[in-house]
Amino acid sequence: MRILFVASEVIASEPMGILQLSAICKKEGHDTQLVTLDRNEIEKVFLDYKPHVVAYSCMTADISSFKKADLKILNLISQMPHNVLRIMGGPHPTYFKEVLEEMDLDAICVGEGDYAIIKVLDAFKNSEKLINIPNILSRDQSELIKELPSKLDELPYSDRDILYDYVPHYQYMGLRSFVTARGCAFNCTYCYVHAYNEMFKGYGDVVRRRSPDDVINEIKEVIQKYPETRLVRFADDTFIYQVNDWFLEFAQKYKDEIGLPFYCLMRSNTFTDEIAKILSEMGCISVGMSIESGNPTMRSRILKRYIPDKTITESFEIARKYGINTYANTMLALPGGSLADDLHSFRFARDLKVDAPTYSIFCPYPGLQLTNYALENGYLEEGFNYENKYGSPSILNCYSDKEKAIQVRLQHLGPLFTTLPKWLSPLLYFLIKLPLTALYHKIGALFEVYILSTKVFKNIYPKNPIVFFKIAFDSIKYAHKANDDSNSRVAPILNLEGGPSRDIKKG
Repeated sequence: MRILFVASEVIASEPMGILQLSAICKKEGHDTQLVTLDRNEIEKVFLDYKPHVVAYSCMTADISSFKKADLKILNLISQMPHNVLRIMGGPHPTYFKEVLEEMDLDAICVGEGDYAIIKVLDAFKNSEKLINIPNILSRDQSELIKELPSKLDELPYSDRDILYDYVPHYQYMGLRSFVTARGCAFNCTYCYVHAYNEMFKGYGDVVRRRSPDDVINEIKEVIQKYPETRLVRFADDTFIYQVNDWFLEFAQKYKDEIGLPFYCLMRSNTFTDEIAKILSEMGCISVGMSIESGNPTMRSRILKRYIPDKTITESFEIARKYGINTYANTMLALPGGSLADDLHSFRFARDLKVDAPTYSIFCPYPGLQLTNYALENGYLEEGFNYENKYGSPSILNCYSDKEKAIQVRLQHLGPLFTTLPKWLSPLLYFLIKLPLTALYHKIGALFEVYILSTKVFKNIYPKNPIVFFKIAFDSIKYAHKANDDSNSRVAPILNLEGGPSRDIKKG
């Protein structure tokens, strides 16, 4: 069977969920292809490829785009010589199951679909109803049977060819992403993990790890197949929680058998001196450790990130001690906050001396604890439009229109001024009052591309000038879009923060 995977967009970092599912399908003899909505070619690809299955991978902020694309697919299905199954996976159907009826889909996948996808394909091939398949809701079954994939070593390695066949010049990037574990042990209120953990409570361990050997063997295989690999990105929600047998074994094997520099996601309360030392000896050159708020009360009581200022400060000092560069995001326009809080968060990030700082404006989605907090306290109106984009002005009513405009400008200029000398900060306070948002937008996008490519993801661009400019153009175009109306809180160039279960990432 032919399966057409549909994503909203891809950039230099791989769409790990699709790559994993594609590998599973290919292992069972199926054919797969990728298409993205941002290239506006789904109709042409559909007619050329003639898929048996259209598999959407959707985040909540993208649902409007997917609905429009699906209408095009529906108009073309009648031209196919066979039936076509339409199924949606990803964060949106996981948390908003009503999309099954809204789009009249054949099925949706709730949670992880590694064990389910072949059962779905077999049932469809045999003209059977999609019933009694774990994590699948269909027109014929509305009661969910749940499961958490636990035997991760039994899954085939991610199929990167599906991406590089679609965008050939991406294979010449020096970056490759790997997942060593699934799940997150934390429950920040701006993230859907709390809902995911509650949904699958009792069905297995929240955090599930692959064996060190399995990960090492995959990295070796990828390096052999793509010798341009120069930097590894570990896409786990939190790479290391503590020094344990798994970490010690993996660290030694990575150092001895791989030896490439790498980036990973950490949290300040897990980034101890001992862990940083081991990471550095392995080859870690950069880490993501988000700040989210410089106000300790908002950080703990509202965001449920119980990390004191002292711990955050010490973690960034530890990173500098071991020569590890830092990426950190800070959220602006939090419910119940103020512009003064946002400026304090800027100063906090500046004083931490973050190497690659980014800023984002909180975007509420239904079901988030932080969204519920905003509703309960009157900061957000019932029936709000949850398809708003990151980078757009806040929709919370606790900020004036003037404050919202300043927050957007702070988001664009904040990264630059966080890295400039402290004495230049008054210039920022003056500039964000000026109605020059479009100019600041361009400055911010270009600067974020620069700091991420020089501080976090070093030496990943290809040396071939033609390929370099293709990828650089894609990066700048994506950065411009991400800095303006991105569909997820990610930094330009790359999706810095991984995980299969959430719209909103964390670190």
